[in-house]
Amino acid sequence: MKNFRVRRIHIVCLAIATAEILIAAFVLWKNAIWNETQIQTANKQSVLSETQEETTSDIQENEKTATQNQEETKSTEEAVSSMPSMRVKLKNSDNTSFEHAKVIITCPDTFHIQSGTKEQIFTGGQTVTITPEHPFFQEGSIRVASEGGFVIIDSILRRGISHEYEGVLDLYLSEQGIVIVNELPLEDYVSKVVPSEMPVSYGLEAAKLQAVCARTYAYERILHQKTIDNYGSFADDSVDYQVYNSAGYQEISAQGAKLTSGVIMTRDGAPIVPYYFSTSCGYTSDNLAWSGNQTLPYLKSLNLTGEPDRDMTDEATVSAFLQDQNAAGLESNMAWYRWRCEIPLDVMQELFLKRLPALSASQSECIKAEGESLEKIIGSTLTSVQVTGRFAGGMASGLKLKYEKGSVLVTGELVMRKLLSEPNRTYQNKSEETVSLSEGNYLPSAFFCLIPVTKQDTMTGYVICGGGNGHGIGLSQNCAYQLLEQGKTWQEILLFFYQGIAFDTITW
Repeated sequence: MKNFRVRRIHIVCLAIATAEILIAAFVLWKNAIWNETQIQTANKQSVLSETQEETTSDIQENEKTATQNQEETKSTEEAVSSMPSMRVKLKNSDNTSFEHAKVIITCPDTFHIQSGTKEQIFTGGQTVTITPEHPFFQEGSIRVASEGGFVIIDSILRRGISHEYEGVLDLYLSEQGIVIVNELPLEDYVSKVVPSEMPVSYGLEAAKLQAVCARTYAYERILHQKTIDNYGSFADDSVDYQVYNSAGYQEISAQGAKLTSGVIMTRDGAPIVPYYFSTSCGYTSDNLAWSGNQTLPYLKSLNLTGEPDRDMTDEATVSAFLQDQNAAGLESNMAWYRWRCEIPLDVMQELFLKRLPALSASQSECIKAEGESLEKIIGSTLTSVQVTGRFAGGMASGLKLKYEKGSVLVTGELVMRKLLSEPNRTYQNKSEETVSLSEGNYLPSAFFCLIPVTKQDTMTGYVICGGGNGHGIGLSQNCAYQLLEQGKTWQEILLFFYQGIAFDTITW
């Protein structure tokens, strides 16, 4: 009986010891999993602060390791073949139309033109002109591809010269001419957006920042199949989406794209829409200017002046700020930080008479006639124009055009900029130097105020005082450059402009 009790005690002790070992092992395993999860989370999320250096270093090291692993485990051919494809519709040389009267193509390598069962092969150095009468169009669209991976379109000039286009060209016959869609691997597309959107002189870190923005923007459109036409295009090559291949190949831009290969910005696991623009007025707006009723959580109105916040929804405050040629701001040394022009009332009337019917037809929700019909109202005498309100950051939310026979309410950031623009207009920048019209036939921005011009007690027109260049939502590229000059990293800058985002890497 005594021996049995001793053995039972030994067995119980052994069981307890075994249980303790198993528990300890489970705790170690759980801690290891938790630590690994924490490390992964830390690599994806950061906080814009001076204590971020360690996390930023981790991100950079991960990017370097990922690039090395891709080079070691995949050939270039395998990587390109599985990479997402971007399809870009190409405008003509003056960026006014997608219709091309002819397409002139050459290539240093052997290239092919095919449609259906038909194919022609050309040796390197030959030049081919394709017109709407080309017999291959009888079988449908025409595809142009070269054995070297790119072709040159001599009939499209960007900054006065023709450029190489990676991937293939799909040509479609339309009623007015030929439509060109360039299909190419996502990373090749990014490398040609970067120098077109970010000055090469801004350096490698700026190129990395722009590459991540361009890649995220394109990938989000590819992922959600956001096409702009019946040809499967995800964007065109103009400022309406992202400027593509206007600067050709630039080494530092290509390097910035390569060093961030696959890196995109996400929030809650999904790619964001990283809107960006050239220059701010000292503040950015949120996306309510476009959506009308729903904000994106990563797009907030930001104060970039370095001064205490102003009430940028108050008309008097905004007007005083935009008229101040010496207003503080990270971009205060940029030409487009402040601009102005004068428009006589009779010139405004002519502009409105010409443009309002077309804008009303294409964007009727932004043009509302009060009183008579639009035609009768704008056919009468224009008496005044005023800003009706402000979005966050000071962007004008609408215009009221007063005529003798009624009023017209105009809304929409781009609609207002189109309405108030004038071909070949010049602007005075903050240093009183003459500067030409900003990109596109638009007012430089919707951050403006209208100052009446009076002669002999009669209002004869307006001085438009504005700030910034571009839509003013998301990241300001020139502000980003100023922050880079202060020593901020591209990761810190993106985390500042896009709230609550993380960095993820897409693989293929």
